[in-house]
Amino acid sequence: MAAIWARRVARSSPPLGGGVSAGFSAGRSDPGTSMPGMKAAAAGKVWDEQLLDAWLTDTQSVAPGNAMTYFEGDEARRQKIIAYLRTLH
Repeated sequence: MAAIWARRVARSSPPLGGGVSAGFSAGRSDPGTSMPGMKAAAAGKVWDEQLLDAWLTDTQSVAPGNAMTYFEGDEARRQKIIAYLRTLH
């Protein structure tokens, strides 16, 4: 399930690889793909497992008004997604 979700997101959002394990700044993406609202909401935040869990639980709580919405209420599924993202380089 996590791999399916990650492939679907990869088609429509900034790159996710390496972000969790490397502690990349939130809002970081390839030039031209970042959204101003997300960039503003992410200022000063660093992707770690806690922030990613909050994002997967309710994207609007992390970055209000952003265009990428996702709500995963199942903690076990969120942890599988985070574990999968940790493997990407």
